[in-house]
Amino acid sequence: MKKQGGQLYFAWIGFQRRQISMAPHCGFETVFLPVERRAGRIAKLRNYLRNSLAMMSMMLRQRPQAVWVQLPQVPLLWWALLYRALVRRDAVVVADCHNAMFRPPWSRVPLGLSLLSRCDVVLAHNADVAQSALDLGVDPERLMVVEDPPASFLGTGSFDPGAGVPRPWFVFPASFAKDEPIAELLEAARMQPGVTVLITGNVANCKDQELIRRAPANVRFVGFLSRQDFDALMIGCDAVIAFTRFDGIQLSVCGEAVGAGKPMLISNTATLRRLFPKGTVFVDTDRAEDIAAGFTQVLERREELAAEIDKFGTEMRDHWLQTRGRPLLRRLNLGPF
Repeated sequence: MKKQGGQLYFAWIGFQRRQISMAPHCGFETVFLPVERRAGRIAKLRNYLRNSLAMMSMMLRQRPQAVWVQLPQVPLLWWALLYRALVRRDAVVVADCHNAMFRPPWSRVPLGLSLLSRCDVVLAHNADVAQSALDLGVDPERLMVVEDPPASFLGTGSFDPGAGVPRPWFVFPASFAKDEPIAELLEAARMQPGVTVLITGNVANCKDQELIRRAPANVRFVGFLSRQDFDALMIGCDAVIAFTRFDGIQLSVCGEAVGAGKPMLISNTATLRRLFPKGTVFVDTDRAEDIAAGFTQVLERREELAAEIDKFGTEMRDHWLQTRGRPLLRRLNLGPF
């Protein structure tokens, strides 16, 4: 069993729940190196160079047996493979590919998809993404489907979104990416003044700032939260909102909701229906009226949904360990099994 040197998981992002949830089962140390999303080209290049130096410095100091990288961004893969070629030839390289890796522009980056064949294992987050990878020529012998396990929370502390914020609280963790139906969610909140929608994330990333300015009074933008505050909010809220316009995406917040035992108001996509069939109310996120009706359904069935999601979380965790976590470690010869 190869353990000498440990394992490092690098991601050029401020935080990602997926690897935090996987770390206790897989044994790696998570390293987050943020990249400013809306920086100019020169500033982003400086950021990439700084992260590259930090990543190589850590690998040279610790000489890890396994290097995991979150893709995109593609340069992480270059440095991981360079480390194996020049420093530790027996090192294991794992490419953990988010959906965007198999869509333009990232799928067209030189020395991106073509270098996945040099990795020991390429991870896809669900079967739909795995098919996209296969269609683009990823080696099926290296490809594994590993969904997010349910999140683990410490269950300590509390988060106060502000004085006099009435319940019930519906939490929507937003990145303000193009797949998020922000306008429809805000309109649905306007139709349901009896609920409070708490939206996390940096509002500066929202391209349409008019949406923020015209949000109804029962919507609160609480900003980008520390992990401690975010965990406390997830534990203390009444329900979680998990929205995307795109099929084939497994949202990290779904695993967080399951781990926190919270009912979900969730996008009605084939992927999410298959992965999260219990404790959820599915809605058409292109229609504000459907989202508003979903708020009502969650509140009317809150106790039933909470019991469903709690039981589902236990089943999902056991299933992940048996069919994903342990087979992955056996394949990498990293253990324990």
